[in-house]
Amino acid sequence: MAERKGRSGKKGGRFRSGKSKKEKVFQEYIGRVQMTREGYAFIIVDGEEDDIFVKASKTRGALNGDTVRVAVTKEKTDRQRREGEVLEVMERSRKPFVGILHIVGEQAWVLMESRAMPYDISIPIAGAEPAGRPSGKKKSRPAESDAAGQTAPETVTGFLKKKGNGLYSVSGVYETVDGKRQELVARSGMKVAAIVDRWDRKDPDPVGHLVDVLGEPGENDTEMHAILAEFSLPYRFEPEVENAADEISDKITAADRKERRDFSNVLTFTIDPADAKDFDDALSFRKLDNGNYEVGVHIADVTHYVTPGSVVDKEAQERGTSVYLVDRTVPMLPEKLSNKLCSLRPNEPKLCFSAVFEITPLAKVVSQWFGRTVINSDYRFAYETAQQIIDAGDKAMKMELRGGTDGKHGVVGDPVLEASPEAAEARKKAAVHSESAMGEGVTTGCLIPDELKEAVLILHKLATKFRKKRFASGAISFERPEMKVEVDEKGRPIRVYQKISKEANWLIEEFMLLANRSVAEFVAKGCRYPAVPGTGLGYLCISQEEAAKSAAKSKAKTFVYRIHDEPNQEKLDGLRSFIHNFGYEMGSTENGKEISKELNSLFAKAKGTPEYDAIEMLSLRTMAKARYSTDNIGHYGLAFKYYTHFTSPIRRYPDMMVHRLLAMYLAGADSQKKDYYEGQCKHASEREVVAAEAERSSIKYKLVEFMQDKVGYEFDGHISGLTEWGMYVETEPSKIEGMVALRDIKSDYFEFDQDRYRIVGKRSKVVYNLGDAVKIRVKKANLEQKLLDYELVETGNEDRMDAGEYEEMHSDAPRSDEYSRGENGGNRQARKEKVHKAIKASKKKSGKSGSRLGSKPSSGQNARSSGKPSGKSRRKTSR
Repeated sequence: MAERKGRSGKKGGRFRSGKSKKEKVFQEYIGRVQMTREGYAFIIVDGEEDDIFVKASKTRGALNGDTVRVAVTKEKTDRQRREGEVLEVMERSRKPFVGILHIVGEQAWVLMESRAMPYDISIPIAGAEPAGRPSGKKKSRPAESDAAGQTAPETVTGFLKKKGNGLYSVSGVYETVDGKRQELVARSGMKVAAIVDRWDRKDPDPVGHLVDVLGEPGENDTEMHAILAEFSLPYRFEPEVENAADEISDKITAADRKERRDFSNVLTFTIDPADAKDFDDALSFRKLDNGNYEVGVHIADVTHYVTPGSVVDKEAQERGTSVYLVDRTVPMLPEKLSNKLCSLRPNEPKLCFSAVFEITPLAKVVSQWFGRTVINSDYRFAYETAQQIIDAGDKAMKMELRGGTDGKHGVVGDPVLEASPEAAEARKKAAVHSESAMGEGVTTGCLIPDELKEAVLILHKLATKFRKKRFASGAISFERPEMKVEVDEKGRPIRVYQKISKEANWLIEEFMLLANRSVAEFVAKGCRYPAVPGTGLGYLCISQEEAAKSAAKSKAKTFVYRIHDEPNQEKLDGLRSFIHNFGYEMGSTENGKEISKELNSLFAKAKGTPEYDAIEMLSLRTMAKARYSTDNIGHYGLAFKYYTHFTSPIRRYPDMMVHRLLAMYLAGADSQKKDYYEGQCKHASEREVVAAEAERSSIKYKLVEFMQDKVGYEFDGHISGLTEWGMYVETEPSKIEGMVALRDIKSDYFEFDQDRYRIVGKRSKVVYNLGDAVKIRVKKANLEQKLLDYELVETGNEDRMDAGEYEEMHSDAPRSDEYSRGENGGNRQARKEKVHKAIKASKKKSGKSGSRLGSKPSSGQNARSSGKPSGKSRRKTSR
């Protein structure tokens, strides 16, 4: 058997078992641990389709995120997953775990809330004498010694030091308050973040140190900071970074203007979400004498202000991207840059890096130019206002339309995008100054000039043609609505809605795609256009034919590409099998063009059916993850041979790298060091994934919080997913998903029929299929675990089993790690509940309130709730 390479890049080997007379040889791998709260784990190995399941007794002290050496002891079969055992913990993860600090006498622990951490973490207290564990606290693993207290080493940060009155300072972990640097202060009951340092055989629990004190459990800032801490994401800038940003000059000098092409007198505008603060792209438009159009894609010139190796640059490089939680943006750049200097606000001169195109009315690009510019945006549209113009079409030229701002008059309204007509109507009546749903009219803001309306209509026509060409070339049409949550001023969720892209979104998207693709192709083909005297870094507009001739004589240079590989054939086979259950078939998928054709055909056939969402989601899972690389393989999903990210340098560090490389190559520089940029690409790709996970986690938290006061309420819904342990149900109309555990359906013993993808009652033969309409009751909203439990509302006419028969049939039913708790978890949960009860009593006594809890409807009360929350759109789509 060939050796394989693991996640860390080290090769695996073979593990010999001495348990039988005939020595067994097992394949070894190096992978990353994905732990469950029951203590068993899955080992994820790069390049391997299937994870390796490891029982709790075989983890050898490995924890979530650790890099381990693992041996496969059972290979995968049709009825059995691949199993193994951990041989060695090669590297401990430095990712924090979030929990509640619990201090008893001379001992301290962080009680874990994470679904990925089944053990509590022991935190040393300075000067504490080793002591036995408190009674009732069961050991988490066999230990050579009962000692639980440790004397904190003086060289280690993050241990606790007594201050008195129940307060402890956290050694070496600082915050700056009113310009003064001081150690963080904690007390029992506060939410904290901790990192595991070691787990020796003599230690009953892992031993670690604190890295942050997040605040009081249940408070909105605390919980959002906890999500960021869980993913090792910062929620503030250090003073030195803020100070460095403040020192950057906001003056645009005559020298700056001299080195740039001036678009100040060309019609220019931005189209963004209504609540956006960082406007990093603008479009300019003018008609040419030959009947063509000049369209400029102007991007904030962040790299003019942020120099390589500076304090701000290093911070942006480490962050990699802005993070968008439900109620806040954690920017990649300090606010002075992201919301002020680099934000293309109307009626302010701004420095840009631009891609300018000459385009025919039939959407053929006949020439292009790249270089640095200065602009002055005339107008700021919200998507809703631009959509209003598009919906009106040519009639818009004769209508008096309002919306947006020119930087002098008017404001951009707050959009209302709701699926529930009743909720939308109520919202419109309550918010006089808000914009209405897309296309229904805007009554506030500036009067929109005719030249702007004409520009939007022409650009819309061009974008529509670009879009059609793209899909004809093999682009895949994924159009999943984005879940959004609107919160009040205290961060409490008040609405949930599905964000649906419309033509105004597509207009911006297509021109951003054009700029990204054109920049990538320009560098990939090594084009050397003649420089334009007196216009700074830029080349003459030349035809595509001239560009091709130039490319033939040039050589590609190191560059940052956004790449996307073709789908995995094994996953496509799984999709093929899945859709067969619903009567759909897929033709040949031997090459990329065939795959995209079959997928788009499948989406068209399934559109509007109950199974459509599941088919689209599973199709998405067949796709490779888009990432950054210096090796160009094209972008499969967009059907582009060349693609990069050029258009969002305020929120993405790869775009800053692209700007710098493009500027150097425009100036005639040689190709840059590939190894350096490949390392940066890998880091940026990793940060992008982490940021997306944090964003999803914040949405899950707010959805559960939104449903907390609806426990006991009944909702109409439909089955959105099926597993061996239950069915996922989405409520209508808000699409909030929860789990109905099969064990909770008392009328029968239900089993998952994987071959036909359905759930069947063993005795009654009742069948539940994907997309079936059901009625559910909210059973539990677990904020700690970010889980929603639903139960089916049964009519009372079911032929119910008696308790004994029911329990007997369910005794060996499969359980999900999300809905069951092992012995260790149960003991830990009991201790945690005891601690929380004490903390709650203490708060009540002192007059402090805890987290906001929902109310359960009284008997006889109408438990239906049809309101669908609405929220704010924070950014454009990123591919």
